[in-house]
This record gives sequence, structure tokens and C-alpha cells, in this order.
Amino acid sequence: MTLGASNHDRDTSLDFTNAFNTVDRREIACALKEYAPSLYRTAKWAYNSTTDLVQGDHILKSSAGVRQGDPLGPVLFSLAIRPSLERISLCLGPDQLVLSYLDEINILSSSTRPLSTLEQVTSFLDNQGTSLFLNRSKCTETTLDTINGRRPQRSRLSVRLYRHPSGLSRGQG
Repeated sequence: MTLGASNHDRDTSLDFTNAFNTVDRREIACALKEYAPSLYRTAKWAYNSTTDLVQGDHILKSSAGVRQGDPLGPVLFSLAIRPSLERISLCLGPDQLVLSYLDEINILSSSTRPLSTLEQVTSFLDNQGTSLFLNRSKCTETTLDTINGRRPQRSRLSVRLYRHPSGLSRGQG
């Protein structure tokens, strides 16, 4: 599979407001049941009740997000946002590529599309029931023309994904 060799000349970077702390714990539970059922009981034990956060003389009850310092936190967060990312990908269509590592989300697309990717994602999220909210001031759309000042050679954009024997994809530039 070759990515970027065709029309992927725009990168849309998404930023969600306080993503790790605001992801809904019900979304975490649903995602665990679907994608990692062996972790469900452990996460339920750890996240079934509120967490006390002490700030000076005040105690706040935390009932959302993953716990800071929890070694499973990144996995739980990633699983919780997976359904939203899959829905975004379906909404955008097969000619746009959604890439994510934890809360770093980029969408590769064509700059010839009539509507910006950011506008499409914003419109989509406004109509979805998700705990993630875009921080529009930190979201960016950049074309390769903007970065290079000219249109780069197609061969410089080409990335090939190969299947590793373990089933994981390995990128090669």
C-alpha cells in the first residue's frame, strides 16, 4: 500500500481540549468490552469510583478521564477514542487518512477538496455525542506547498506500509 503518493498534500492536525482528563469513563468501558475485554475487570476495579484530587484545602471528585500516572492510562485513552476516530474516518471517506498516536491526531487529505478537513470534522463532532471537544485555536491545516514553497516531487512523499510477520504494519520512507 502506498500512502501520500497520490493526493495527500494537506495535513490537518487536531487538538482536543484536555483530552486525557475529559474522555468519558463510559466510553472507556465500552471500548474495553469491544477491543480489550481481558482488561475490562481491571479497569472497572480501578475506575469504578471517583478519585479524590486534593488542591490545597479543597478536595475535588474526579469522575472523568484517565488517572495521571496510571500505566494503563494511554491504552485506555487510545481505546476510548478509537470509535470516534473510526466514525470520523467513515465520515471523511476513503480518500482521507486518519492517523493517531494517543492525542496526536493528523488527517492526510487532498487540498483540492471543496470543504476543508477541519470544517468537516468540526461539523461532524458537533452532531456526535462524544466527550472530545476540538480546541479550534490549536488545530491547523497545512499544505505541502506551504511548507516547501513549491510542489514537492511525488517520490519524496511516498511512504510504503509493509505487513510485519507479527501482523503489525511497518513504515518505510
